[in-house]
Amino acid sequence: MTDIFIDCETKPTSAQWFADDIVITPPGQYKKPESIQKWLEENEASERQKIIDKTAVDTSLAEIICICYAADDGLVVEITGETEKDILAEFFAFGLPGNRKSRLVGHNILGFDIPLIYHRAIVNGLRPSHAFHMHYKPWDNNLVFDTMVEWCGIRDRISQHRLAKLLGIPTQDVDGSQIPELYAAGKIDEIAAKCRFDVEQNRQIFKRMTGNG
Repeated sequence: MTDIFIDCETKPTSAQWFADDIVITPPGQYKKPESIQKWLEENEASERQKIIDKTAVDTSLAEIICICYAADDGLVVEITGETEKDILAEFFAFGLPGNRKSRLVGHNILGFDIPLIYHRAIVNGLRPSHAFHMHYKPWDNNLVFDTMVEWCGIRDRISQHRLAKLLGIPTQDVDGSQIPELYAAGKIDEIAAKCRFDVEQNRQIFKRMTGNG
């Protein structure tokens, strides 16, 4: 069996319809029309942006800006591109081994990366690779090994950063919350480096958890 380690980096949605659908209302203590108007003038734009920023972790709305993967002990491969569709198409062209010959490995991939890739492929008019669907169960660890689920069970959470520290595995300073800012600054190379590091770090975590490292 081939273990495929994956990680995705995302940014908030750029869909104008989503921004247009947001309705901002002032806190309940603002009653007078003039005070409501003043609050909206001062806060509406920033409150709308806060809502948009949260879509970076929404598997339907987040937009993929980098995917990294590695097969077994192979080199980590990074994929960036002009468009999200280009990134997904190149990733699917990798051709995951079929017929239960491969296993997806990652941190919180059952809750994020797998549904993200599935949803965004369909949004972009692509047919998802056979390995990406919404029907995995937490106990299907012969098909998907989610290091967060394997460590915490299905009810609790632990970040990959904290789990790595707990196991004495090297960590990095950049975290997911910084990705939108890096993207806005055009620092795609830094985003890709973070993604590559996460894949390698997760591989080390996986090996510790399975008694191979």
